[in-house]
Amino acid sequence: MTTPNSLAVVMYVTPGQAGAKPGTVGYCGWGTGTFELAHYTDSPTVAPVTLNIPGGTTLLSALQNDIGFTPLYQTSGALGGIVLWDASTGNLDFYSDATFTSSSTLLSNVSAPVACVNANAIANGNLSAGGRLLANVTTASGTTAYQITAAGGAPEQFFAGDASSCVADSKNLYFIGTPSGGTASAIYQEPLAATPPAQQLFTLPTITSTEGSSLIGSNGSLLFFENYSESSGSVTSSIFSVPEGVASTSATAVGSPYSGNLESTFLASPTGNAANDLLFVTALDETSSGVNYSSQLLSSSALVGNFPDTVLGTFGPLSPELDGNILEIDGVTDTNGGYGGGTINALELESLTPAPLTTTGGSAYTVPSGYVISLNGFYGTNIATGFMLSVATPTAPYIGVALDLSHQVILPLNLTNSSVQALF
Repeated sequence: MTTPNSLAVVMYVTPGQAGAKPGTVGYCGWGTGTFELAHYTDSPTVAPVTLNIPGGTTLLSALQNDIGFTPLYQTSGALGGIVLWDASTGNLDFYSDATFTSSSTLLSNVSAPVACVNANAIANGNLSAGGRLLANVTTASGTTAYQITAAGGAPEQFFAGDASSCVADSKNLYFIGTPSGGTASAIYQEPLAATPPAQQLFTLPTITSTEGSSLIGSNGSLLFFENYSESSGSVTSSIFSVPEGVASTSATAVGSPYSGNLESTFLASPTGNAANDLLFVTALDETSSGVNYSSQLLSSSALVGNFPDTVLGTFGPLSPELDGNILEIDGVTDTNGGYGGGTINALELESLTPAPLTTTGGSAYTVPSGYVISLNGFYGTNIATGFMLSVATPTAPYIGVALDLSHQVILPLNLTNSSVQALF
């Protein structure tokens, strides 16, 4: 992510189905096309490499039918390999490089893998421990959760059942597990090496269509999670913590219950030490008068501050912070679910001081009416890219975004009648 000249891109080139309209499967996902590999360092005269990726049909390209692929990286940052579920065989395969010429079968006759990950998990596990895929697969005998690493060896079973909401710290993996054949779910902990058996930390309420739980993250001693319940059309969300390394019969409430869904929940430290993590929460509440946002900052035991009409967020799962800053959209006036009217700030964690991001003209940038923003930071840099999409008018074009926190600058990429998104 910090070395652009190592980037390679897999492209699909197709004439499309005759008569197909833009935006339809037949226009760009048609099965009669070719996959091609190009590298950032290729000169304009270098032809892309044609790839032979299995799993396609006459109607769908391979990667649409296979539901994409997952690259895994070594601790050095180099590509370790690529995991691909082949829809034509039902096998989960590992390719040693991006040419897709040589593969080994990891698992046979399984369903498409479903990643055990949430927005707080770093690289679907933990960056410092190297690339890994944590995923559930289903066979005739049930669902099992596996870990697959960049080394491409035999998959390691880390839970006999369905694992969801995986998060990790520097030492441990945490997940919500439902054993095969059972209905009761619990929070589990085990070392990042994913060697069973996992230790059960806390039994959760029964998951239903109107009630559920998800993990937030760990500060090295406490694990934070959220519960939600829906009744008569309204949602209530609550945050709890449990100690790590021991079984608990009860959980400690953190803050007061929130009206609405939790739009974002994440941990970030002003010192870089997980033990000093603060908990950032943004609630989205929908009433008869519309949608409103409110945010809070909490320690493990107390409220630190309230942020009305504000959305707090990270710069993406690969780089939650940029140079000690998180994302703040302050003064949201939209009531349609967008962040419209809000000023985009970099919120410095140590001082909790917001710095408005300015356009090239020098004025603070506010989100257009009806739009929300999504950003991905480049790990170890001050740079992030992303897009804004309209929740008020879904057919409106996307607006591309690039920002540089070293200069507190944001650049909207808005082209007439064109949607702009970062390839990230």
